[in-house]
Amino acid sequence: NKFMISNEFILVAKVSSEERQTVNLMVSNDGGNTWKAALLPSGMGELEEKWYTIVDTSEGAVLLHLNSETGATDTGRIFVSDSEGYKYSQSLLHNVRSSTGEVEFDKVVSLTGVYLANVVAQADSADAGYEKAKQAATESVEQDASEGSSVDRRHGRGWGKASRMAKEERTIRTVISFDKGGSWRYLKPPRVNSQGQPYFCSGKPLQDCALHLHGSSSWDLYAPFYSSENCVGIIMGTGNVGASLRFEPEETSTFFSRDGGLTWVEAHKGAFIYEFGDHGGLIVMADDLKKTGEVIFTWNEGESWYDFKVTNTPFEVDNIITEPNLTSTTFVMFGTREDGSGVVYYLKFDSLEFPACKGSSFADSVSSDYETWTASDGRGEGLCMLGQQITYTRRKRTSQCWNGEAFERPTVKKTCACTEADFACDVGFVRQVGSTECVFGGAEMMPERFAPTVCQGTYGATAYRKVPGNQCKGGWSPHLIEVPCPSASAWRSFLKLGLFVLFIMGACHFGRNFQGGKKSSFEFRAPETRLSFSSLASSLLMLAAGLCGCLGRLMAKRSHEYEKLKGEDFDLDGVRESLNDFLDEDDEDGHHPSPYNSAALDKKQEEARVVTGAAASAARDQAVP
Repeated sequence: NKFMISNEFILVAKVSSEERQTVNLMVSNDGGNTWKAALLPSGMGELEEKWYTIVDTSEGAVLLHLNSETGATDTGRIFVSDSEGYKYSQSLLHNVRSSTGEVEFDKVVSLTGVYLANVVAQADSADAGYEKAKQAATESVEQDASEGSSVDRRHGRGWGKASRMAKEERTIRTVISFDKGGSWRYLKPPRVNSQGQPYFCSGKPLQDCALHLHGSSSWDLYAPFYSSENCVGIIMGTGNVGASLRFEPEETSTFFSRDGGLTWVEAHKGAFIYEFGDHGGLIVMADDLKKTGEVIFTWNEGESWYDFKVTNTPFEVDNIITEPNLTSTTFVMFGTREDGSGVVYYLKFDSLEFPACKGSSFADSVSSDYETWTASDGRGEGLCMLGQQITYTRRKRTSQCWNGEAFERPTVKKTCACTEADFACDVGFVRQVGSTECVFGGAEMMPERFAPTVCQGTYGATAYRKVPGNQCKGGWSPHLIEVPCPSASAWRSFLKLGLFVLFIMGACHFGRNFQGGKKSSFEFRAPETRLSFSSLASSLLMLAAGLCGCLGRLMAKRSHEYEKLKGEDFDLDGVRESLNDFLDEDDEDGHHPSPYNSAALDKKQEEARVVTGAAASAARDQAVP
């Protein structure tokens, strides 16, 4: 058993089978007073997948990454829970996962409900020529790496790129969600690049031409998408515009968004490492691929970029950092010179001598240095996200001043009427990227316990549920959608009906025989040995009834495959290791499943058969056929 405490949730991965390495995910959102077994479409509680990652719990729901069912370790599925962390619906397929367990799924921490993720898509005609170009670039990088310095090899500038690019054969695309994983879409590309030249995406669907950014698993190659809580709406990333994500250095640029990922601009050609300051009003970056002695910065949120030289001796930049809240105008840049010696530079932008900004309380006025901005997902005219219209105050791009470390950002919230965008798919239903319609995901996605006891043909199911934390009121409300009954349930209903009819027929037959009296029923005639047709029919009917009963029990067992809860099934004693260690199943676990000992298990079951307190409540909530 492993556990993790995160925000209001306590999650326990309870080992279900040591031999098969399966677990039941137990969840509590009330400090451990009550527990429930997580209900997921795949397995309805007992999960066959061995790798798990809790990607976020910060917004009143659990976002869970499950490894692929096929056994592949490079992708997985994202599931989003309800507000209790109990019912999980599928949010995203084919989410990229590295061999070390890193998941390319990140929250835009300055906004509520906004997430970026990378997914693996099937290669299509839009990717023509990509593999050929990538192979040529890989060969070039391998040649450069073989001739590079020891510093290049140690820091992955070329040395690490060759191996990564050579094995990266997947078609990867970037998607964004503005409703906590309820729906996803591709990133809208810029109209022009940083040199003013138009991109080639005009008139093409986003599936064929969009912006794609590198995620956390590409850290040794390129900086991943990045945001900060105190820099509202600002996101940066490295990537390219096209049909899919490219790994060639010459195809990579640095991109910037100041509206939470709704629109993007190309900040600079090439891959850069970056950091924010002054609540997002100051952005500093340096070349991330080759040695440099320059720093590039903007004080007006990307309206214009400036560069200055910090040294005449180029060095390889490892990182640029500032204080944790990213409200200062002071930065530290460090790296390594050609001879292997380290170097640190202290960058103090106070020397620009900008005054302090004024007028945050009367933003949008001519005399104020501030303006208001309302976050939006770009759909409709209400400018609502998660049932609220939230208006932030930020510095005007034309105001040449500093926010200051003590700046408090004013916000105004207004409740919106509900629309379809405020609802995610409920358990058993899925959405395609770029769509808001929830469609039935198939029998394997819908737990049978949701179907009525007697089900014939179809039944009405709830396809939509309000996104956890959504504040909308009134407006649109979902309706039931007809879905087919579970096949096993239909077979059981048919067999039960057949068994009942056969029983009635058999009863009528025996009743007819007994009406003639005991003598007529058991009369024995020595000279004759006739086989009565009615007796044969009765025997066949009883035999068929027995077979129907056996088949019914067999179908019921096969459709559920559950075992009754034992007394110790919710015993959480002895939990020592964190859930994250278990979720990633890395090579450092250091322990192995103990051999199965049925005698010891029977003895343990005899010693503990009574379950009390919160564990008893969880046991009662667990469905047992």
